[in-house]
Amino acid sequence: SRLTFLTENAKYSRELEAAVDVVQRACRICVEVQKQLFSKDRGILEKGDRTPVTVADFGVQALISMELGSLFPSIPLVAEEDSSQLLLDLENSQQNGASNSLVGAVMNAVSDSMSPQAEPLNYNQILTAIDRGGQEMNSEEKPATYW
Repeated sequence: SRLTFLTENAKYSRELEAAVDVVQRACRICVEVQKQLFSKDRGILEKGDRTPVTVADFGVQALISMELGSLFPSIPLVAEEDSSQLLLDLENSQQNGASNSLVGAVMNAVSDSMSPQAEPLNYNQILTAIDRGGQEMNSEEKPATYW
């Protein structure tokens, strides 16, 4: 869908169009996860500060990171979550012989919202995308823009 205001003259019009597109798709992840929260398999983790983290939190962050990172790799992402809880859940699932893990649910949610030309995803891509939001800046030069 198109923005309701003119972007052609905006300094970052290409970035704006891409961001609006990916945020619209990220919203779809949230709506789908919200529907599932009322089902038996809720897909919620609790962080150390006792706040809930859902498939939507991880999925939205991964989707935005992957999509905007592929289009604009030089623009860093500032984000809240990291993959440590997902890795722990994945290890526990594998040790217990469980076929479903939280990272699998995140991967499925993100796969359903990726660009049509995107390649199939794997766990490592999801985890890397989530962690991209917490990476330290290694450059001496500070970027002018952030996601």
